Amino acid sequence: MEIYKAALASIQASCGFSNDELDSIAGIMKLIHVPAGEHLLKKGEVCPTMYYLQKGSARYYYIHETDDLDSDITLGLYTAGKWLGDHHSFTSRQPSRNNIVAFDDCDFVEIDLGGVHRLIADSQSFLKLGIMLNKIHIIDYAATLLSAEERYRELLQNSPEILQTFPLKYIASYLRISPETMSRVRSRIK
Repeated sequence: MEIYKAALASIQASCGFSNDELDSIAGIMKLIHVPAGEHLLKKGEVCPTMYYLQKGSARYYYIHETDDLDSDITLGLYTAGKWLGDHHSFTSRQPSRNNIVAFDDCDFVEIDLGGVHRLIADSQSFLKLGIMLNKIHIIDYAATLLSAEERYRELLQNSPEILQTFPLKYIASYLRISPETMSRVRSRIK
């Protein structure tokens, strides 16, 4: 259970489970290591689990295939202590349109949907876990009405570790701005 301590603390903070319930949740967890550059999820696969990023950093992205080239769009950037997964694929059991790749060597704690369902079958109190996992989502900066500078400032305030971990091109894509615009925004803020 010690290896799942951070993931369980995150669940506890959201759900308020008893120690016995946390032990049951630990029983469905699995620790996996994914080397830098390897995919945790590839387009076309069903996302069977939600993941807690215990160590490292990961990128969630989509490849927009056009006639002349493939455009790589970053949907999420994650550092240790965050939950991630392809929510739509996880809940619908449909193939993912997206990819998750380890940016650095990563350790993930995974919780599969079947394990969650078994816990819920044993006790309705575990519905809270299902609800928590269903609330894991990506921040879609393209859907916001914020300016490029406001999006950057929000990221700087809420997730400065992303700015220290990932290259400019991924951060710009995540914020839905060009790398050139991001450079101008950064120079104005400094």
